[in-house]
Amino acid sequence: MKRIIFILCLIIILGSAILYIGKKGLANIRIYQPGYSIVVDKSQHLLSLYLNGELVEEYAVNMGSVKGNKAAEGDKKTPEGSFRIASINRVVPSHNVGARWILLDTVDRARQDYIKQYGKEGERRIEEFESLHGRIKTEEDILEYNKFHTNVQIWHGVGIHGGRYYKSGKGGNDRTNGCIALANRDLEELFGYLENIASQGRGVPVIVKK
Repeated sequence: MKRIIFILCLIIILGSAILYIGKKGLANIRIYQPGYSIVVDKSQHLLSLYLNGELVEEYAVNMGSVKGNKAAEGDKKTPEGSFRIASINRVVPSHNVGARWILLDTVDRARQDYIKQYGKEGERRIEEFESLHGRIKTEEDILEYNKFHTNVQIWHGVGIHGGRYYKSGKGGNDRTNGCIALANRDLEELFGYLENIASQGRGVPVIVKK
């Protein structure tokens, strides 16, 4: 029995990010998770990369142009909470996002926010769509849903990128549509860490705190 309890405790410790909640919600945080983890502190404009709980790098970042926690499509706020990386991609270099794109998996959260925003009518719309197309589980599913609901869309497309939306200087430069923006050189360095692991970054925990 003791052996079973020990194994269960070990699984919980290794498979979880243990958060220490301070007076300001997620003000104090430490990551105990094997592999890479990312913490974004909106108030400090700082992205921290951890490996097995140890700090590897820190990068200055800019966020959404409107303060607060994202709740709806077009509100230009950066979502707060626990997410995972959905995918990382090298993209054609552009002025807007640079040459790298790290997409966050925010689908479940966005789905919940949509139902909160539109209530029973929003829930009915989603149920109707899912009865025909299956459960909304990916970014592509949300895009498909939004094609049929152009005026009442589910928020989507939040990630980490470079480009013109990053401006050096701490604070006062937040101007993205909800994404997290780094200097191009910092983004490429972060991307390099992630693409060299077996999962190519997919599933890496990302915690965004206010």
